Amino acid sequence: MNNCLSQMAQFPVKVHDFPSGNGTGGSFSLNRGSQALKFFNTHQLKCQLQRHPDCANVKQWKGGPVKIDPLALVQAIERYLVVRGYGRVREDDEDSDDDGSDEEIDESLAAQFLNSGNVRHRLQFYIGEHLLPYNMTVYQAVRQFSIQAEDERESTDDESNPLGRAGIWTKTHTIWYKPVREDEESNKDCVGGKRGRAQTAPTKTSPRNAKKHDELWHDGVCPSVSNPLEVYLIPTPPENITFEDPSLDVILLLRVLHAISRYWYYLYDNAMCKEIIPTSEFINSKLTAKANR
Repeated sequence: MNNCLSQMAQFPVKVHDFPSGNGTGGSFSLNRGSQALKFFNTHQLKCQLQRHPDCANVKQWKGGPVKIDPLALVQAIERYLVVRGYGRVREDDEDSDDDGSDEEIDESLAAQFLNSGNVRHRLQFYIGEHLLPYNMTVYQAVRQFSIQAEDERESTDDESNPLGRAGIWTKTHTIWYKPVREDEESNKDCVGGKRGRAQTAPTKTSPRNAKKHDELWHDGVCPSVSNPLEVYLIPTPPENITFEDPSLDVILLLRVLHAISRYWYYLYDNAMCKEIIPTSEFINSKLTAKANR
């Protein structure tokens, strides 16, 4: 399968020539690469977080524009908002946005995000009408979907400068957020179980106290454990697969085989938690070399 992938893959490698006073020629040097990395480490994107106009059952962000590291993932914004209570869906009779400080952090939720990669997503994010994948960097999202970036692409070749025009770094980009619909997450409950769902919140306590309720600590309710294979054994490609390539079918099949090899013991009782095939066998040298380049 790996050999088949190597034969079929046609992913292009985009190499950019960064402007440098010391460099000569058109080759990409390590010095220029380090300059690009330094640029991203010293610049931040200014973003305005806004509750999506389609929903009114989560708190509105009132903290003004925030500065975000360009290489941070979209899921980092979700973590920032959720641990501050912005991921909790309010009851119909809750009409206040001022149920606690914007900077008040829910320690139990923060611990879940820190200690597990399987926390159930509570918020989804949009730039314009475009739903942002959780594993996309904020810079890519702004560059690819922002209205300002689209305007700039009309006047310049966007691919010629991977650092983007100055407008990307000076303008404020609006990122909309709204809760993930229950029907989308009904079969994806992970660490955290039912905590945070509106129908399980205490009905006779204030919203501020409801945020602090911990079902494991107060009620002895253990969080449900989902089978990680479920998200892989699906009939359609994942939503974050947005590319086209002759090797796509092979990649998707390898993805499923890797998941089965890694999580097969969830299908049996008292099975030994050991992968069938070493993960190293699923590393494709050709794609690794392209990614490193």
